[in-house]
Amino acid sequence: MEIEDLINNVTKQDFSKAEPTFKEIMSVKVNDALEQEKIGIASQLFNQVTDGESDDAILGDPDDIEDPTDEEIEDELEEMEDEDDEQLELELEDEDGEEAEGSEEEENEEEN
Repeated sequence: MEIEDLINNVTKQDFSKAEPTFKEIMSVKVNDALEQEKIGIASQLFNQVTDGESDDAILGDPDDIEDPTDEEIEDELEEMEDEDDEQLELELEDEDGEEAEGSEEEENEEEN
């Protein structure tokens, strides 16, 4: 109905009434266009399928991934245990070093 009002006001040369109607129509059209553009951009960002490729084509077929062998799992667990042991040794050395420094300071204070 607004477009009809705009046309009637323009033909009657009643531009003071036509102006707010024109502004409202244009505002609605611009907002609709912006909303559509936002939807398009969001769709591109969140649906990362490019050039018509499927997810499997981009990520690879999950059936093609080989399961690790028991030996590989055991080797990895041993490496993790070794790293944990090394970290624990470093932490213990740090604690011993701090205690040694503290005891030297106490000895110096007692001498004075």
